[in-house]
Parts: sequence; structure tokens; C-alpha cells
Amino acid sequence: MYIDFIAGWLGGMIGVIIGHPLDTIKVNLQTRGSTNPHYHGLMTTVIRLLDKDGVKALYRGVSSPLVGLGVMNAVLFGIYGSVLRMMPDPDSLLAISVAGTASAIPTAVVISPVEMTKSRIQVAGRQAGRNPLDCLLILLRKEGIFRGVFKGLGITMCREIPSNVSYFAVYESLMPEDQTHLMFHQFIAGGTAGVVSWVVPYPVDVIKSKIQVDGARGIIKYSSLMDCINQTIELEGYKGFYRGLLPTVIRAFPVNGTTFLFVHLILRWFKADDHVSHAQLPDVKETSYVPRRY
Repeated sequence: MYIDFIAGWLGGMIGVIIGHPLDTIKVNLQTRGSTNPHYHGLMTTVIRLLDKDGVKALYRGVSSPLVGLGVMNAVLFGIYGSVLRMMPDPDSLLAISVAGTASAIPTAVVISPVEMTKSRIQVAGRQAGRNPLDCLLILLRKEGIFRGVFKGLGITMCREIPSNVSYFAVYESLMPEDQTHLMFHQFIAGGTAGVVSWVVPYPVDVIKSKIQVDGARGIIKYSSLMDCINQTIELEGYKGFYRGLLPTVIRAFPVNGTTFLFVHLILRWFKADDHVSHAQLPDVKETSYVPRRY
């Protein structure tokens, strides 16, 4: 099982490096696009970020997800594969849904503080902290564990469950029995599943970002989750729940497709290593349960 976790971790880190610039654009669109004309569209947001800090602005906050999302993908990959192998009919939609839900709860616990620090640094820069660890310590000191570090945990879980289930259901349905061109099919199935896993819970992700970033610049806008939802509808209409979707979709396909390929190659490398017995590795069908997204 430890190989599942290692492959998930390394594959997740590669996905972070590829997709972080578009994630920075997404978060700024979600949280600042309704009130700041410089962050109203995809190109205006890119121009604004580059104009302020150059290319490094697009990688603001990358160290937090580079480590944290590697852990999340390792947990996701390991738990999903383990639960699925315990199910009597692992190919059924019920088994996929149970395994996806089981993987969503612990991954939400891991990813919530990571996204909290990442989003605040992406939006507020050094005002949120010199680095992710500094940001985390500031949150802990000023707001505590649950109101600060784990702010938005509940809504993160609400996002992860439908995201995980839709991801794995789409991926499994697109993977053919014939594995002649396995790497190609993994790229297509993984990329498509990644897109779907973001589109399905995207309105929840928008609210999560708004809640977590609220107060990052010293101004608290929302008194509660429902207040955030009501203000979004009042100020932006229902389209506000889909702000930033374009860069998310653009990012999701190549990031997930590439992540699948790297995880597959890592697993193959371990399988070819003489120091690892074949009894320690599940077959190709089982090792195709790989990290979903970033």
C-alpha cells in the first residue's frame, strides 16, 4: 500500500507545479472579481498579477500546496484504492461512491488548512504572511484553530464528497478493458474526470474561497455561510457562483491527465524494481486509481 501513497504524493506535486498559476487566477477571480475591475476577467486578472509582481505572482503560495496537496493526493489515492479493494463488487457505481466518499473526509481535513493559507497568500500576498507557515501561525494566534486554521472545513467536506464520487465514476467509466494504449486512455480519462470533478461542486468551491479569504486584508464581509451566499446572489447574481470557472476547466484537463501519466509511470518503475516484490503491488487495473485533481 505504501507505494500507492508514494505515487500519489509525487504525482500530486507534479500537478501542483503545472496548475498553480491558473489556480492563483481562479482564486483572485472568485474572491475579488465582483468588486475590483482589475480582477473581473481572465486576461485582466493575468495582466494585473503580472504587472504587480511579475511571473512570481502566479506562483504565490505554491509551497503550501506543493507539500500539502502531495499529502492529500497520497491519502486520497491510498484510501480510495484500499476501500475499493475491500468491496465485493469494486466495479459497481455503489463501490466507487462508497470509496470516493470514504476518501473525501480525511482529504478534506488535510486540504482545508492548506487551501486556507494558499488562498490568503494568493490574494493578500505578504499581508497574509511571509510564507505559508507564517500565515498559519498568524491565523492560529489571531483566530485559533477552528475559526482560523480550519475555517471552511465543513464546506470543504461538502465540496470533496461530490467531487471525489463524480471524479472516480467518470474515470472508471472511461477506462476501457483493452489496455493496449493505457497511458493515452489514462490521460484522456483523467483529464475528463478532473474537469467534471471541478464543474460539479464548483459553486461550493466559490463560497469556500470567499469564506476562507474573508478578513485576509483586514475587512470582514461575511457574518456567516448563509450571509456569504446571500451577498453573492445580491451583488453578482447566480453567475457569481461560477466566477473563475474558465481557468479552472483549462487547468483541470492537462493537470489531471499529466498527473495520471506520472503516477502510472511511478508505479511501473516500482514494479520493475527488483527490490520490490510483485506481491506488494496490485495489478494494473488496481493501480489506475490515481489522484484526482489540483
